[in-house]
Amino acid sequence: MRRKTAAIGLAGACIAVAGILLTVRRAREEADAEIAALHRARALHAMRANRLDHDLRTPIGTIAAAMELLDAARPADAALQAEARRVIDRQLCHMTELTESLREFARELGRQASTDWSAAPERVAGSTERRPGWDMR
Repeated sequence: MRRKTAAIGLAGACIAVAGILLTVRRAREEADAEIAALHRARALHAMRANRLDHDLRTPIGTIAAAMELLDAARPADAALQAEARRVIDRQLCHMTELTESLREFARELGRQASTDWSAAPERVAGSTERRPGWDMR
Protein backbone atom coordinates (compact mmCIF):
# COMPACT_ATOMS: atom_id res chain seq x y z
CA MET A 1 0.00 0.00 0.00
CA ARG A 2 2.89 2.34 0.79
CA ARG A 3 4.43 1.64 -2.60
CA LYS A 4 1.18 2.44 -4.32
CA THR A 5 0.85 5.72 -2.39
CA ALA A 6 4.48 6.60 -3.13
CA ALA A 7 3.99 5.79 -6.82
CA ILE A 8 0.88 7.98 -6.94
CA GLY A 9 2.75 10.77 -5.18
CA LEU A 10 5.69 10.44 -7.56
CA ALA A 11 3.37 10.43 -10.58
CA GLY A 12 1.64 13.55 -9.26
CA ALA A 13 4.98 15.26 -8.75
CA CYS A 14 6.06 14.32 -12.28
CA ILE A 15 2.84 15.73 -13.70
CA ALA A 16 3.32 18.94 -11.67
CA VAL A 17 6.92 19.31 -12.86
CA ALA A 18 5.85 18.68 -16.45
CA GLY A 19 3.15 21.31 -16.09
CA ILE A 20 5.63 23.79 -14.64
CA LEU A 21 8.08 23.11 -17.46
CA LEU A 22 5.38 23.59 -20.09
CA THR A 23 4.26 26.83 -18.47
CA VAL A 24 7.81 28.14 -18.23
CA ARG A 25 8.41 27.13 -21.84
CA ARG A 26 5.26 28.94 -22.96
CA ALA A 27 6.25 32.04 -20.97
CA ARG A 28 9.71 31.96 -22.53
CA GLU A 29 8.26 31.61 -26.03
CA GLU A 30 6.01 34.61 -25.38
CA ALA A 31 8.95 36.61 -24.05
CA ASP A 32 11.07 35.58 -27.07
CA ALA A 33 8.25 36.69 -29.38
CA GLU A 34 8.07 40.07 -27.63
CA ILE A 35 11.84 40.48 -27.86
CA ALA A 36 11.76 39.59 -31.56
CA ALA A 37 9.02 42.18 -32.10
CA LEU A 38 11.16 44.78 -30.34
CA HIS A 39 14.14 43.90 -32.54
CA ARG A 40 11.99 44.23 -35.66
CA ALA A 41 10.73 47.61 -34.45
CA ARG A 42 14.29 48.75 -33.75
CA ALA A 43 15.39 47.66 -37.25
CA LEU A 44 12.44 49.53 -38.77
CA HIS A 45 13.35 52.66 -36.82
CA ALA A 46 16.97 52.40 -37.93
CA MET A 47 15.86 52.01 -41.55
CA ARG A 48 13.59 55.07 -41.23
CA ALA A 49 16.40 57.11 -39.66
CA ASN A 50 18.79 56.16 -42.48
CA ARG A 51 16.17 57.08 -45.07
CA LEU A 52 15.54 60.41 -43.35
CA ASP A 53 19.27 61.12 -43.33
CA HIS A 54 19.38 60.51 -47.08
CA ASP A 55 16.20 62.50 -47.71
CA LEU A 56 17.55 65.50 -45.79
CA ARG A 57 20.95 65.47 -47.49
CA THR A 58 19.47 65.68 -50.99
CA PRO A 59 17.69 69.03 -50.58
CA ILE A 60 20.61 70.46 -48.61
CA GLY A 61 22.94 69.68 -51.51
CA THR A 62 20.47 71.14 -53.99
CA ILE A 63 20.10 74.31 -51.95
CA ALA A 64 23.88 74.65 -51.68
CA ALA A 65 24.20 74.33 -55.46
CA ALA A 66 21.47 76.93 -56.02
CA MET A 67 23.23 79.28 -53.61
CA GLU A 68 26.45 78.89 -55.59
CA LEU A 69 24.52 79.76 -58.75
CA LEU A 70 23.17 82.88 -57.07
CA ASP A 71 26.65 83.87 -55.94
CA ALA A 72 28.15 83.24 -59.37
CA ALA A 73 25.35 84.78 -61.42
CA ARG A 74 25.88 88.13 -63.01
CA PRO A 75 23.53 90.77 -61.62
CA ALA A 76 21.87 91.08 -65.01
CA ASP A 77 21.06 87.32 -65.17
CA ALA A 78 17.64 87.65 -63.55
CA ALA A 79 16.30 84.41 -65.07
CA LEU A 80 19.09 82.33 -63.50
CA GLN A 81 18.57 84.03 -60.16
CA ALA A 82 14.81 83.43 -60.32
CA GLU A 83 15.33 79.75 -61.15
CA ALA A 84 17.80 79.37 -58.28
CA ARG A 85 15.28 80.97 -55.92
CA ARG A 86 12.53 78.58 -57.13
CA VAL A 87 14.84 75.62 -56.53
CA ILE A 88 15.65 76.86 -53.02
CA ASP A 89 11.97 77.45 -52.27
CA ARG A 90 10.97 73.98 -53.55
CA GLN A 91 13.71 72.25 -51.56
CA LEU A 92 12.88 74.19 -48.39
CA CYS A 93 9.25 73.05 -48.74
CA HIS A 94 10.51 69.48 -49.11
CA MET A 95 12.69 69.83 -46.01
CA THR A 96 9.71 71.22 -44.08
CA GLU A 97 7.71 68.11 -45.02
CA LEU A 98 10.61 65.93 -43.92
CA THR A 99 10.89 67.65 -40.56
CA GLU A 100 7.14 67.15 -40.05
CA SER A 101 7.66 63.45 -40.79
CA LEU A 102 10.51 63.43 -38.32
CA ARG A 103 8.27 65.00 -35.68
CA GLU A 104 5.65 62.26 -36.26
CA PHE A 105 8.36 59.62 -36.07
CA ALA A 106 9.58 61.06 -32.76
CA ARG A 107 6.03 61.04 -31.39
CA GLU A 108 5.67 57.38 -32.37
CA LEU A 109 8.93 56.57 -30.62
CA GLY A 110 7.71 58.44 -27.55
CA ARG A 111 4.49 56.44 -27.48
CA GLN A 112 6.41 53.19 -27.78
CA ALA A 113 8.91 54.25 -25.12
CA SER A 114 6.06 54.96 -22.71
CA THR A 115 4.96 51.32 -22.81
CA ASP A 116 5.13 50.00 -19.27
CA TRP A 117 7.44 46.98 -19.42
CA SER A 118 7.71 46.79 -15.63
CA ALA A 119 4.67 44.49 -15.53
CA ALA A 120 6.30 41.86 -17.77
CA PRO A 121 7.78 39.76 -14.91
CA GLU A 122 4.40 39.73 -13.16
CA ARG A 123 2.71 38.59 -16.38
CA VAL A 124 5.12 35.67 -16.66
CA ALA A 125 4.73 34.80 -12.98
CA GLY A 126 0.96 35.22 -13.27
CA SER A 127 0.84 32.69 -16.10
CA THR A 128 2.27 30.04 -13.76
CA GLU A 129 0.04 31.00 -10.85
CA ARG A 130 -3.13 30.38 -12.83
CA ARG A 131 -2.76 26.66 -12.32
CA PRO A 132 -4.69 25.45 -9.27
CA GLY A 133 -2.50 24.64 -6.31
CA TRP A 134 0.65 26.22 -7.73
CA ASP A 135 2.45 28.97 -5.94
CA MET A 136 5.57 30.08 -7.81
CA ARG A 137 6.53 32.80 -5.33
